[in-house]
Amino acid sequence: MTAVVYLHITNQVSGKTAILIFTRTAAEEAVQKSFVGPGSLRANTLIAASLIRHTVETVKASGIPFFTVYSDQQHGIGFGQRLTNAMADVFELGFEQVIAIGNDSPDLTPGLLVLAQQQLTEKGVVYGPAQDGGVYLIGVTQQAFSQANLVQLPWKTAGLIEAIEHYATQYGFSTAVLFPLQDIDKQEDFTRWLFQTAGIDFLALRIKQLIRKAIIGFASIKTITMEAAYLRPFGFRSPTFMY
Repeated sequence: MTAVVYLHITNQVSGKTAILIFTRTAAEEAVQKSFVGPGSLRANTLIAASLIRHTVETVKASGIPFFTVYSDQQHGIGFGQRLTNAMADVFELGFEQVIAIGNDSPDLTPGLLVLAQQQLTEKGVVYGPAQDGGVYLIGVTQQAFSQANLVQLPWKTAGLIEAIEHYATQYGFSTAVLFPLQDIDKQEDFTRWLFQTAGIDFLALRIKQLIRKAIIGFASIKTITMEAAYLRPFGFRSPTFMY
């Protein structure tokens, strides 16, 4: 019996491609990542919830069917095993291509997701390089998916891209590379992104407001709960992406 029961499923499954949002819960993300300092758990939780919400909204706007798998729904030992288990579960539902993303690339756009989907019709593997040497997105076709070998990749390291290229070559598949994006893994990343985009990006403006409220004590548990409640469950179908 597979573990697909934790995925968001409806009776209407269509299309060849599915997006897998693979993420911690906002509460766990706030503990693991310090966006505005280790002493600001309230602000960190609000920021994490906003980043996850933004990711979900971006994916919905792409028009591609998607699943969200939170840390309390994942199974396996270590990041690589948990991620590839979730990907395998999606493939077992009948999809032919799976695109996996996290929650830490706020500059990811619906257009990039659609481009990744298009590239998988010609390539076996697609990935989006992050500026720290990792990836913010990886997509594979069912033919190119070897869980036993993918799980061995050096996930969350600067050597991941080279390993992905080697993996694809080893099994006779070509790769497609998307535009590089910044991801947010630590406070310096968050600060750089926030002040580079705060004047033009709605998400950045909203997060600055959340930080201000949290720091001066006006943010409440109710606010955090409302952010978290938005995130699950999400329906399988999503609106059509408009070019």
